Amino acid sequence: MDTFLDKVSNYLKTTYGDDLSKICVVLPSRRSILFLKKSLIDSSNQPIFAPDCYSIEDLMSKLSNFELASADQQLINLYKVHTDIEKEKQHDISEITLYEFAPKAKIMLQDFNELDLELVNPDDLFLNIFNIKELSFFGLREEELSNYQRKYLDFFKSLYLYYTKYIEKLHNQGLSYQGNMYRIVAENIKDILPTLTYKKIVFVGFNALSKSEESLIKAIQENGKLDFIVDADRYYFDNQKHEAGCFLRHILKDICRNQEIHFIGDYFGQSSKKIKISALPQMVSQAKYLPQILEELSVDNPDLKSTAIIPADESLLPSILHAVDLSKANITMGYPIKKTMLFHLLDTIFAAANNIEKFKQGKDARLYYRDVIALFSNIYIHFFVSPTLALQTIEQKGKIFYDFQSFKNLLKNVDKQFVEIFNKLFFLSVDITDFVVSIQTLLQYVFDKINLDAVEKEVFYLFYQYFDKLKTSILEINLTHLKSLRLLFETFLSSCSLSFKSDAIGGLQLLGVLETRTLDFDNVILLSVNEGVIPSGNTAKSFIPFDIRRHYGMQTFDGKDAIFSYHFYRLLQRAKHVHLLYDIDAQRGEKEPSRFLLQIKEELSAFKNIDIEEEIVSFEQPTILPDNLLRIKKTAETIAKISTLTFSSTSLNEFFNCSLSFYFKRVLCLKTESEHIDENTIQSSDIGLVIHYVLEQEGKINFSRKLSKEQVEKIVLDTFCNPEIIKKHYEVDDFLYESNYLIYQITVKYILNYLKFITSFFTLHHDRKVYATEQKLEQSVFFPIIDKEIKLKGIIDRVDIEGDNTILLDYKTGAVSETDGNVKTVSDLFSGKKPKAFQLMLYAYLYYKVHKTNLLEANIVSLRNLKTDAKLTIDKECSINAELCDSFEQHLGHVMASLLDMSEDFLATNDAQKCLYCDYKVLCGR
Repeated sequence: MDTFLDKVSNYLKTTYGDDLSKICVVLPSRRSILFLKKSLIDSSNQPIFAPDCYSIEDLMSKLSNFELASADQQLINLYKVHTDIEKEKQHDISEITLYEFAPKAKIMLQDFNELDLELVNPDDLFLNIFNIKELSFFGLREEELSNYQRKYLDFFKSLYLYYTKYIEKLHNQGLSYQGNMYRIVAENIKDILPTLTYKKIVFVGFNALSKSEESLIKAIQENGKLDFIVDADRYYFDNQKHEAGCFLRHILKDICRNQEIHFIGDYFGQSSKKIKISALPQMVSQAKYLPQILEELSVDNPDLKSTAIIPADESLLPSILHAVDLSKANITMGYPIKKTMLFHLLDTIFAAANNIEKFKQGKDARLYYRDVIALFSNIYIHFFVSPTLALQTIEQKGKIFYDFQSFKNLLKNVDKQFVEIFNKLFFLSVDITDFVVSIQTLLQYVFDKINLDAVEKEVFYLFYQYFDKLKTSILEINLTHLKSLRLLFETFLSSCSLSFKSDAIGGLQLLGVLETRTLDFDNVILLSVNEGVIPSGNTAKSFIPFDIRRHYGMQTFDGKDAIFSYHFYRLLQRAKHVHLLYDIDAQRGEKEPSRFLLQIKEELSAFKNIDIEEEIVSFEQPTILPDNLLRIKKTAETIAKISTLTFSSTSLNEFFNCSLSFYFKRVLCLKTESEHIDENTIQSSDIGLVIHYVLEQEGKINFSRKLSKEQVEKIVLDTFCNPEIIKKHYEVDDFLYESNYLIYQITVKYILNYLKFITSFFTLHHDRKVYATEQKLEQSVFFPIIDKEIKLKGIIDRVDIEGDNTILLDYKTGAVSETDGNVKTVSDLFSGKKPKAFQLMLYAYLYYKVHKTNLLEANIVSLRNLKTDAKLTIDKECSINAELCDSFEQHLGHVMASLLDMSEDFLATNDAQKCLYCDYKVLCGR
């Protein structure tokens, strides 16, 4: 391919020949310089003196004599200005934190940069903004304004002061920001021009210029030294309505009027091109589809030369790195530090420290249990602490907060130095500097103890160095708040990434959209071509209203769309094979294709040499057909184990639903993930135990006590904290925060509602009495069909006596339907479709076997909705007699026969709905 930079290379040699070393070439990016020099070398038969080459940003920095300040340097300096201004106004600065100021600061920094790039008069601009804001309170006298309104107006009145003091503070350090460097060059161009001793200054590949860049280019042109080279296609350049060419038309008409126009060609109209537009179901599936595309392209090009993968949404990079073998590719985007495991560890440490501050309230430092779990789940901590043992201990303890001693108990047989590091980090740190030093100590400890690979070492070194720098910043701005420290840390990370070392020119290229400026590829794979990504849309926040931007000629969102449009079409104009991928979210409907896709489908389809194809890509999910369901054959050991089990309604219902699940849980006794620590259910799983215990105690005295809400709260709290009832070590403080407090209050509400309901109920039913509560029943039943006794068990929450009737009641905290107890026949109880009805019948059967009581009733009490009445009814009959119990026993005998029949395998259910929430579905391939 004869690329744009090849054309530029030939033009420079033809035009300037021996004077090549006397010219200066300015390009949009440093990457463009590398490819231009490569082209100059490839097209030369002998050594040459190359021209001086600069990216526009490097040239401006050189001419302005200032270095570019980093993102965190800019934020810190603006915060210093903020505190200085507040001092001058005699405001209390003790409450002014970087964390609270940062949202405004980021907007201010962006606005300052833009107004300087466009050479806007800051005094006029900020005065106009203040006047507009003042109009918001038109008609109100000064004394009628609220304190908030006064602060609001005072802030906008001070914007110019922030601007001038901020620039002054940066300049005193030899620093500046991009827009200010450009303004300095533009405003001092007459003094700067004599220093530019080049014969010509050649600007290559620019399509949109800021006012400051225009000012520089006009001055160079007037000095007779300008050569301006553009790259465009007649398709969008000649079309006055096409947004991709609007800035180029302006540049060539109004700025470079006397310049010859270079390299505007008819690439779309003359070269053959295949464009495939692919819609994929999820964002990450675009990365999954890449290997298939690369395999197709490598048929004619095994080395994939002149091929580029360009993710418009750069968060796709990690997925691409996992999906594609990029060992021979050039990756220029940089791997985001936020994706490393070390960042996740540090982020967890910051979150834990924040929660310590949040929950402290005058007490000693205590770690929140979720943060403990997150720490022990990090891969670097696994080298020193057994995560399984630690998490099991957390589950057994059931604690919500851990002081140092209880945290230390989780670290048995762990190196004392490691324990002491965490002691200093969370329990002994007295200020922010101590906290940072402790983090560095942890980093050094992990670095020394673990055999890290080269990339991990680089990450550790990078973070360690930054925390050194952070200690200086803490003293510099008197930082005392942890949230502010975390903000500075995240600001640093936002502009930090890991570079990949590779061949910068040959082979497959993986790069960002802006890096493609001036570059051409035969094969282009552009990902995330979605609206809101390409173009990015109007998402930037600003203190400068849209109309003011228009008035001062500042860039608006439609201008940004035009710039994106140029990059998109320029990337396509010389490519032979183009793959445009976008994702659709069918469930939420939030994703849609970019308007550029709709545009090319409409417009480029008129070109006979361009073939446009569309497809919707789906990935088939592996399914297991019923014939291939996993089955486990029974052995003599299996039968012996089943014979020793004591069966409850829960275990029998598990067998009805899926015999394989029953085998995993009851025979093999496999522990599941849900039986280990679960940060959302560790304490909510005990709500039933507390309710049953409290109602058991109240039922013993026929619910005759009248308890206030405060009394119930104390009873519930004492019950939660009683290790004899709840086999975990809860403390009172564990129920004062977040989900624990919610669970505690829900428990209190359920009990209060039920006590109120039951008091009214017994007032109306004088003859009804509570006979027993929490009655445990266990009975060995002989089944003739198997010639064996089987143990059955159950716990009946409450037994009432009313006349000759015995009523069994079972409390449920979950959802209950009025039809949950209704079945047509006894055999329907064993289908697995009516688990609550089966449970009631089993309880009635056991009660009958133990007490030989006739005329039983069984009922579910819904604590969530006390109006719901779910009685056990079989063929519309709610009384349970001896005949019904005998029939139930016969059916139960057949179940036991099936369980103990060696010829019947344990088989996975073929009902996929039952597998949705099964803990063992991974084992059977579901």
